[in-house]
Amino acid sequence: MAAPAAHAATVSPARAAAVAGQSYAAAASATARAAAPVYTDALVVHHEPTRRYAVRPGDTLSSVALRFYGSRARWPVIYQANRSVIKNPDAIFPGEVLTIPDKPGGQAAPLPPGRPRPPRSPPRRT
Repeated sequence: MAAPAAHAATVSPARAAAVAGQSYAAAASATARAAAPVYTDALVVHHEPTRRYAVRPGDTLSSVALRFYGSRARWPVIYQANRSVIKNPDAIFPGEVLTIPDKPGGQAAPLPPGRPRPPRSPPRRT
């Protein structure tokens, strides 16, 4: 009678694997049927694409900002993105490769053409 017990021991793992496989397949099909749009209030942050720029002789951070953003005043955006490369914002060197963020953060975007500028407050008289 030892043979049937040995036979049962060899069949048992295979039977357990088949049952586990069926359970996995059933769970997968139930998940597929229950797949519906998921709504969340979580903030999703997409990484902004960046560009690279090799500094040329005569370049300054403000001239690079003018080239990419249309305003010399946005040079701090480039400086903040490249603090590991730029030690002194007044001195950048030819051959340095700068990362140029696609959208300057914290800065107002330029107005589209044809849009009137908001009125400026009159200067204070003291």
